Amino acid sequence: DIASQINEANLLFDTLLSLQVQKKSTKAESRPEDKATKDLIEFIKVNI
Repeated sequence: DIASQINEANLLFDTLLSLQVQKKSTKAESRPEDKATKDLIEFIKVNI
């Protein structure tokens, strides 16, 4: 339902924010947050 979709979107957004913090605190070449960003954008397109 709508409430669960909103909760899921909030969870994904929180995850994305935490990944952004990790990105700033590391110089690693790998960027797993890129997939999280794409997943979040896709989720928003599908559900909103």
